[in-house]
Amino acid sequence: NAARAECKELGGHHFVPQGGAWLQAEPGVAALARSVVNWWRTRPGGGLDVPARAPEALRGLDVVIPAGSGVTALFLARHLDRQLGAQDPQRAVRVYAVPVNGDADVLQRRLVALDKALGEVGVLPRILKPPLTHAGKFGFVAAPLLGTWRRAAEAGVLLDLVYGAVAWGALEACEWAPRDEHGHGAEAAAADVLPEVGERDCLYINTGGHSGLEAQRRRYKRAGLLRKLEISALYGEHRWYEGQWDVPELVRDVKSLAAKRSGLVHTRDAGL
Repeated sequence: NAARAECKELGGHHFVPQGGAWLQAEPGVAALARSVVNWWRTRPGGGLDVPARAPEALRGLDVVIPAGSGVTALFLARHLDRQLGAQDPQRAVRVYAVPVNGDADVLQRRLVALDKALGEVGVLPRILKPPLTHAGKFGFVAAPLLGTWRRAAEAGVLLDLVYGAVAWGALEACEWAPRDEHGHGAEAAAADVLPEVGERDCLYINTGGHSGLEAQRRRYKRAGLLRKLEISALYGEHRWYEGQWDVPELVRDVKSLAAKRSGLVHTRDAGL
C-alpha cells in the first residue's frame, strides 16, 4: 500500500503487483493468445485447417503453462476463449496451469480471486498437478527437479528450475496428454459431456527466465546435488566422481546441449 501511494504521489509511475496481477498485463497475454491461435491454425487438422465439410477441428490443442500467481494462465484462457469463440464449440483448445507456488487447491482459489478482481469473466484454466516429487514450496530445491531439467535439455529445451522444471515434470508424468482429473477449472464439469476431439497436440509455454540459472544452481550446489556423474555406455552403470560441478561450467554445458539437440544454429534463436 505504501508503494502504491508513493507511485501515485510521484505521478507518471505505475505500481506493478507481485506476479503482474493487474489489468495492464492483459494486452500482452492477449497478444500471446493470438500467437497461439495463429500457430494452431497452421497445424495439420488444427483450427481452421480442416476440409470445408468439417465444421470443427480434427485435432485438439492442450496449452500447458507454469502458474505462480496464475495471472498469465488466467488471461491466456480468457483470450483464447474470446478469439476462438464459435470456431471452437468442442473446446478443442484447453489451457492447463501447473501450480509452482502452492498446490492445486491454492491455485484454484487464487485463480477465482484473480478473475473476480480482474474483470470477473468466469473463464478459468484447468489445473494440471505436478507429481509429488515436483511439488513443494516456491523455488524449493530437489534432486528430481534437477533430473527433469537435464532431460529437458537433452530434448533441446533449456528450462529454469523454479517454473519450467516443475511443469515439465507434470507433462512427463501425464505422458504429454494432460487431463484435469480433479475437477479444477470452470469448464471441467462440462468437458465430461462434450464430444472429444481425436488426436491432440501439446504446446508448452515456458514462463521462467534463464537469468537466475546460476543463482539457482548455487543453491543446488550448497545442497550437495551437483555431483559429477559418469554413465558407462557398455554396462549402463552410474559412477559418481568426487566433488561437484562448477556452477558456470554446468550451465554452459546444459545450454550447449539444449542448443545442439534443438538443431538451432544460433543459441540466441531460442533465448539461450
